[in-house]
Amino acid sequence: MKYRAQIIKPTIYMAVYYFAFTVGLRSSSPVGEYSYFFWLLSGMVPWFFMRDTFTSGAGSIRKYRYLVTRVKLPVCTMIVLFLAEGH
Repeated sequence: MKYRAQIIKPTIYMAVYYFAFTVGLRSSSPVGEYSYFFWLLSGMVPWFFMRDTFTSGAGSIRKYRYLVTRVKLPVCTMIVLFLAEGH
């Protein structure tokens, strides 16, 4: 179910952005040789990934706080392990 949400949520966001910028504001003028929507999409897709990564990384530090304080383990290791598990 989580993977569906990771696909559906950005898709809904992009549909809203497409409607807002293309239909609502009528700003479909190209940026360079690409349409504005594809230019926006190329920035938003990495942003969605980075936002989810930072959020889950910070959550993993809070979730495994007891390991960070008891074991001499770099905090970045906890984030990488948490993301590698697919959370």
